[in-house]
Amino acid sequence: MELLIQALHVQQPVVTKGKKKSPQPADDLAGFALGSFWQTLKEDEEVVMEPEMQDGLYSPTDKDLEGAEKNIEQQPKHNFSEMFDRPPFVGMIRCPVIDRVGKPSLDTKGEPIVRQSVHTKGHARPSFLEKHHLTAKSIPTEFVEPVLPMHKHKVDNNIKGFSMTLLAEWTNYQAI
Repeated sequence: MELLIQALHVQQPVVTKGKKKSPQPADDLAGFALGSFWQTLKEDEEVVMEPEMQDGLYSPTDKDLEGAEKNIEQQPKHNFSEMFDRPPFVGMIRCPVIDRVGKPSLDTKGEPIVRQSVHTKGHARPSFLEKHHLTAKSIPTEFVEPVLPMHKHKVDNNIKGFSMTLLAEWTNYQAI
């Protein structure tokens, strides 16, 4: 045991007898794009000063801190000037072809003509828009309503669906 403690203090590398084939390292970048790697960010030399607080704005102070906590030295703050290269987003969307009048072009069967294009702007699926009675010009709060409804509603099999009202009731019930 003493030899182990001494080896730790000297930072002696661990050596095993005989050569064993080391197992493959775990791929901790499995969810990232090919060619991704970890890199430590280097901070800029210039120290960033704390901003002056304006009248009427409050920030945490050390008035409420206990003994030893008051003596904790704040670390200087730095900016980082690293630039990140991200691969372009190449999601595809089916867009209707619009004629010169501004209406969707139709084929010989009366179906709208669509073309595949790179998804550059945020578009919702047309089926989602139709199902929830939305349009491309709907305001953002209208898009939140189908996902996080404000008022009570029923879903399949007459079960209460999740809503902000139901969440408030549950929170009040738990507080009692």
